[in-house]
Amino acid sequence: MQLTQAIYNIRFVLIGLLMPFGITANAQNVVIGTCRTTIIKSNDKKHETVSFHIYKNKRQAENARNILKTAATAEEQPDATGNEWNNAITKLGITWSKSRPNGQFKFEAFEGQAILVHYTDNVIHLLDIVNVEKGKTEYQIEMKDEKSLRDVEVRGKNKFTGPRIKKVPGQDNGFEVSLNVNLELPEGWAGDNSRLIIQPMAIDCQTEDTVSYLTPLVYEGAKYHELQDKRMAFDYDENDSLAQYYNPSPVLNGQYLRIDTQVVFRKPDKDKTYKGVYYAILEDYHHVFYNNGGEGTGSCLSFRPLKFLDFTMAAEDIPLTEDFKENAEQRAHDVTRTLNIKFVTGKSELTPDSANMEEFGKMGRELKSYGNLLFSVKVTGSSSPEGSRERNAALARERTNFAAGILRRAVRGQDASVSTETKIFTWENVVTQLAARDTTKASMLNNLISGQPDPNMAYPQIKNLPFYESDIEPILASMRNMKCSYQYIDKRVLTPEEAVETYYTHKKDFISGAKDDLSDGDFYNLFNEITDSAEVDTLTMIAYRHMVRQDGYEVLKMSPYIANKMALLNIRRGMPDLEVLRPFIDWKVQAVDKERHIDAYTSSVINRHEILINQAIQYFQELKLDTAETLIDFVGSKTVKSAQLSQVLFFVRNIFLGIGGQLDGNDAAKFEQAFNMVLNTNKDNRAILFSELHESLGKTRKDVEPIIDKMDDNNPKKWYLKGIIWSKEAGKEPKIRHDDTTGDDLGNGFRLMSEDELSILMITDPKKYAEYNLYVKEHPEEAEALRNPKQQVEDDGIKLDSIPHYLAYFQHSFDIEPKYKRYYFNEGNVPDETRKIYKYKKKNIPAYRKLFKLLMEQRETDEQSGRQTTGKGEKPETTKDENDNGTETEPETNEEKETNTNEK
Repeated sequence: MQLTQAIYNIRFVLIGLLMPFGITANAQNVVIGTCRTTIIKSNDKKHETVSFHIYKNKRQAENARNILKTAATAEEQPDATGNEWNNAITKLGITWSKSRPNGQFKFEAFEGQAILVHYTDNVIHLLDIVNVEKGKTEYQIEMKDEKSLRDVEVRGKNKFTGPRIKKVPGQDNGFEVSLNVNLELPEGWAGDNSRLIIQPMAIDCQTEDTVSYLTPLVYEGAKYHELQDKRMAFDYDENDSLAQYYNPSPVLNGQYLRIDTQVVFRKPDKDKTYKGVYYAILEDYHHVFYNNGGEGTGSCLSFRPLKFLDFTMAAEDIPLTEDFKENAEQRAHDVTRTLNIKFVTGKSELTPDSANMEEFGKMGRELKSYGNLLFSVKVTGSSSPEGSRERNAALARERTNFAAGILRRAVRGQDASVSTETKIFTWENVVTQLAARDTTKASMLNNLISGQPDPNMAYPQIKNLPFYESDIEPILASMRNMKCSYQYIDKRVLTPEEAVETYYTHKKDFISGAKDDLSDGDFYNLFNEITDSAEVDTLTMIAYRHMVRQDGYEVLKMSPYIANKMALLNIRRGMPDLEVLRPFIDWKVQAVDKERHIDAYTSSVINRHEILINQAIQYFQELKLDTAETLIDFVGSKTVKSAQLSQVLFFVRNIFLGIGGQLDGNDAAKFEQAFNMVLNTNKDNRAILFSELHESLGKTRKDVEPIIDKMDDNNPKKWYLKGIIWSKEAGKEPKIRHDDTTGDDLGNGFRLMSEDELSILMITDPKKYAEYNLYVKEHPEEAEALRNPKQQVEDDGIKLDSIPHYLAYFQHSFDIEPKYKRYYFNEGNVPDETRKIYKYKKKNIPAYRKLFKLLMEQRETDEQSGRQTTGKGEKPETTKDENDNGTETEPETNEEKETNTNEK
C-alpha cells in the first residue's frame, strides 16, 4: 500500500480587534500561510511552490473552484483540446500568486474573504478566512496529492477489521460481460445466525441506469437456516423467496470468509459499455447490520481480451481456377490528343508549314489503325478571350470545321462519325487559371477587368502587366489549342503481360476511380500474375469497386472470387462487412457448394464453403455468435477450417469461465485445446492473449514483453500491448538515459559497472579493479551523472522522467491507428488508481511522443551493446519454459530478483 499526504498549515495572526457590529473600524487581518508537501520516505521533507488567489467572499471562491474542477475533468476526456484548464483560468480572470520556494506565503486580508490554493490540476483547496473560535490562530488542512503516491511506501501487517472488496474491472468479450464478485469478511462478522445476500446488477455506463438484476448469491449460517426453515412453516424451499438462490457451501460460522466468483451477463447492446456492481448485505433474524450499498464493486473499465485477436487462421481463400475466367467482352476506350497545328492569323487557313501536314498525317494514321473498331471522332476548337468575342467564335468554328474535314477524309470507309465542338474562353477563365498559380497576380488581373462593359477594353493595360509574358500569355496559348478525341471498341482480353503493364502504368487512376476500363478477364490475369500481398490488397479493392458497379454482378464468373478476396481483407483489418458476401449465400438452398442454373446458358455455384466460413468469421467479429454458429453448423465437417472455427467459437463463448478454472471435465479439456489452437496460430495472437490476460495467466511483464517485441514495429497492436504491460509498473520504471548521458557513458569511454561486474573484475583483474575505483573517487561528478541521468524538460515544463512509459507506448499506438484511442478509455488493464495519478492529456501528447522517441533510441543503444530493450536490465540467456508450450522466457537478473524480493 502506498500513501502520501500533503499537509497544508495555514496560520492566522490577527492584528487589531474587530469593532462591534455597526461601528466602523480600520482593522485588518494579516494572514501568514504555510503550504508544505510532506513526503514520508527516508525521513526526507520536500517543499514546493504553490499558487494562490484571494477572493472577496467564499461564494466567489466556491464558484471558481467548481469551474476549475469541471475544466480539469473535461481536460481528461478523449475529445479534449488540452486547453480547458487554461481557458477556465482566463474566463475567471485569475492571476495566480506564487508562494516562496519553501511553500510559505504572506498577505493581508479581511475576515470573510477566501483563499483558493492550487497545488496540482487535481488539488484545489478553498480556505474560508473566519475567526471560528476566539483566540484560535492555527488551522490545519489535509490534502492528498495523487501524483506523489508512487514516492511513498507504507508497510504494515495484513490485518483488517471490516469487510474488504477489491474493485476489479469486468471482462468484456463483446457480447457478454463477466463481473468479479469478491468479498472478504473478517472473523466474527458472518456468524452462524446470519445470512449473506449478494445481489449483482448490470449498469449501463452511458446512462447509469440499471438494465438487469442478475441471479443473487445467498449464504447462511446453520442456525439461521434452521430457524428460517421453521419461520417458513418448515417449507423453506417453497416459502422463502431467496430459497432458489441459496448456496449450501460455504456455511457461515463466524470464521474468516472469502467469496470470489464470476457472474456473467449478456449485453443488451453490443456497442455499449456496461459494468457489473453488487450489493453485499449481511442480516440476522431481525435487521440488516451491513450493506455495502454497491460502492466500490464495479467499474466501467473492462478487460477486452478478444479485441485484437487474428482469426484468419480459420479463413478460407478460393483457388483461382479456370471456372472464373471470363470470355472477351466489348469495351470502349477514350483517347484525347492535342493537334499541334498553326493557322494564319485571323484566318481559317493553315500556315504554309510542313509540320501542319505531318501532324494531320500522324493523326490520320492513328485513327486508321483501329479499322472498323473506331467508333467516333470529335474535333474541339477554342479561342482565347483577346479580341472580339463574336469574331473569335466565328473563327473557332471555321478552323474546327476545317480540321474536321481533313480527318473526315482520313477515316472514310471506317464507319466512324466525326463531330465538332467549339469553346470560347473569357478573361474570367484566365483569372481562374491564374489563381491556381498565384492569387495575388490573379487579383491584379481581376481588378483590371472588373466593372468594364467589355473586358477587352482593358487588354492594353493587361499587356503592360509585368507578368503578362511569363504567366498570362502561356494560359492564352493553351486556350487556343485544338483537341482531337476519339473512341474505339476493343473485343479482347489483355494478355497477362499487357494487363500487368496497364495496371502499373495507370495504377493511380485505377485507385482514384478516374480510370475503370479493365475487364473481368483482365482482373483474372492480374490476380494470377501479381503475388505481392500488399499489391494484391490494392488490386482487390480496385476489382471489388469495378465488380459492384455492374448490374447483377453476383452472377458474373469473377464475382465470388473477388468478393471473397475483399472479405478476407476486411477480416484481416478487423473491419467486417457482412454485405460483401451476402449475395453469394442463399439460406433457401439447403446445400453447400451447390451449382445453380441462372438460365439455359449460365450457371454459378451458390453457398461456396469458403464463403460460408468467411461470413461466419465476420459474424463472429461482429459478435453475432448465434448466426456464426448456424453457418458453421451449415458447413459441418466440410473442411478443417470449419472445425477450427468451431474451436474458436467455443473458446470465445467460454473464455471467462475457462480462464477462471470454472469449467469441468470434457469442457475444461475442450477449452484448453481451443485456447492452445488460438494461442499457437501466430506470434501476434500469442502476444495478444498473454498481454491481455497476463494477470489471469500468472504472467509478468518480463514474461510477456519478449513475445510482444517479436511483433512488427509498424503494427499498432504491438505498442498498445506494450502500454498494457508497462501500466502495471507506472512510477517504477528505470530512468531514461538522455541529454548528455545517452548510452552507458558520457562519451569519454567511462561507464559505471554493476556489482556483479565489479566482483568478477576484482577476482580476474585486481589491477583494473583498483584503477576503476580510483577513477570513480577522483571523478565523482561523472559517476553521479551516470547514476542520476539528467532530466529532459519539454517546452511546457513537463519532466519526461515523470511520465510513465505506458503513456508513451499507448500514444505511439494511437499515432499509427487513431481508432485504438477509444479502446484505451475503457481499458481494464490500466487501473482507475493509475489513471488518476497519470492522466492522459491531449496537451501532453508532444511529451509522450518525445518520451517514446527516447525509449526507441535507448532500445537501439541497448541492442547494439548486447542488452535488452528499455526497462529489462541486462540481457540474460533465454531458457525454455516447460509450462509455456516452449515459449522463450527470460530469467530474472540480480537486480530484478532484488526488486521482487523487496516487493514481496
